[in-house]
Amino acid sequence: MKLLILSDLHANLPALEAILREEGYYDRIYCAGDLVDYGTQPHEVIAWCREHNVQAVAGDHDRNVCKAYHDPDSVFPALSPEESAWSKDTCTKLTAEDIAWLSALPETLDFEADGYVYRMVHKFNYPCSYVCPRYRDGFDAFVKDVPRTDLPFRLILGHTHRQTVFTLIGERVWMNPGSTSFRQADDPDKSAQYAVIEDGKIFLRSVSYHRTPELAEILARAEVYLENKEANDIDC
Repeated sequence: MKLLILSDLHANLPALEAILREEGYYDRIYCAGDLVDYGTQPHEVIAWCREHNVQAVAGDHDRNVCKAYHDPDSVFPALSPEESAWSKDTCTKLTAEDIAWLSALPETLDFEADGYVYRMVHKFNYPCSYVCPRYRDGFDAFVKDVPRTDLPFRLILGHTHRQTVFTLIGERVWMNPGSTSFRQADDPDKSAQYAVIEDGKIFLRSVSYHRTPELAEILARAEVYLENKEANDIDC
């Protein structure tokens, strides 16, 4: 079985199309959240996910956009000017049907494939956002509600835009497929990152794609925003 694992699409349709061209076939596609915001084609990305039966969880940007669509006053004052501008632009490009689909995305998704049990969630958030699982106790506490079986377990995360596979003591495996959309400010890679799990084996991959001037401008704004954030102590 071949699984495509995506995350942090951020309304970047050209990257998704490039990944599908590169891989050719798949059995299932999973996405670890943040389908919208930052990019220029949120409606088209949601349509792509629905067309390809993508199994996704909600990211923080997905939730913010849904809230902003229904009640802008409750969200925008809490966002930075940069985030507010992105969310407002995204809301104008989405339909009520898009928002209903986004709103229905679960926080977590558990599934089995090729002898492994997986839990997919957008961010670790233990004890705070942008921290990755580096210790056994924190990992165990975060997944304590996962139904236990005799099958080996893997955790799939998004959010940090850091592509990695990590093994903690006791074969506690977690992975992040990276972002199909943009990198953190300190990562020069501009390709679309993703992962493939084929017959239980994990492969981290990326593919170059045509970045239109409009998309390049949006991504540059995102990188500048991240570079200028006060919280530069991203723990990953």
